Amino acid sequence: MSEINGTSAVQEIPFEEVNSAPVAAPVPEKQKKTKAIKKNVYQKLLAIQTQMKAPKNLYNSYGKYNYRNAEGILEALKPFLEEQECVVIMEDSIMMTEHTETITQTNEEGVTLTKTTPVRYIKATARFIDCESGEHLETSAFACECSHKNMTADQCTGTASSYARKYCLNALFLLDDTKDSDTDEMKNIENATKERAVQNKQNVQQIRPAPAAQRTQNNAPAQNQGRTWGQAQRPASNQNRPASNQNNRGNGWGR
Repeated sequence: MSEINGTSAVQEIPFEEVNSAPVAAPVPEKQKKTKAIKKNVYQKLLAIQTQMKAPKNLYNSYGKYNYRNAEGILEALKPFLEEQECVVIMEDSIMMTEHTETITQTNEEGVTLTKTTPVRYIKATARFIDCESGEHLETSAFACECSHKNMTADQCTGTASSYARKYCLNALFLLDDTKDSDTDEMKNIENATKERAVQNKQNVQQIRPAPAAQRTQNNAPAQNQGRTWGQAQRPASNQNRPASNQNNRGNGWGR
C-alpha cells in the first residue's frame, strides 16, 4: 500500500506473478501403485520357492548317486535373499533322548541285565526373516549323531549338523530335483545316462547265453566226433550179431 498526495492507494499485483509459484509434477498412477504394494513374508517366500534352483552337483562314487549339500543350497539362496530383502538365520541345538537296550546275556544267577543308552540328536532350525516388516517363518529338522569309522567325535557332530541343515533348507524352500536344460550340469547328466545305457547293453551282450544248436553241438560226447549222426545213433546190436544165430542156419531149425 502506497501514499499518493496524502491519500493511500492499493498496489495491484499482476495475476501472472501470483500464479508463477512452482507446482510439483503429478505422480503417475503406476508409480503410486508400485509404492503402495508391499510383499509380506509369505509372498517373498513364495517368490523364492518358485524360482530358486539348487541342483545336485555333487557325486558319490561309492553309492553312485548325485546329491546336494547345505553349502550349495546357501550359495543358490543368497541372490534371492538380496532381491527380496530377507535374511536366513540357522542355529543348532542338541536334544537328548533315552532308549532301553536289553542284553540277552544273563549272569550266573540267571538275571537279565538292561542298559540305558542316551542318544543325541542335532536339531537344525532355519528362520526366514523379512527385513522390512520383521515377520519370520521357521522350520526344523533332526539328525542322529552317530559314530562313524575313521572320524572323530567333532566330525561326527558336524556331519549330523550338515545333514540336518540340508533337509531343513529343503523343507523351507521346497527344493526339488528339476534341472535347467541350458546348464552344463543337465548336459553332463544326459551324457552320463547315455554312456551308462551303452555300457549296460555291452554287459548284457557279453553274458548272453549261446544259441541252443551251438550248445548241443558243443556238449556232444567225444566218442561221436568224426561220425555222422546216423552212424552215431546206430545201435551196436546190429553190428554184433550173436554167433548162435549163424550156426543155426541150414540145420533144419524150424522144420
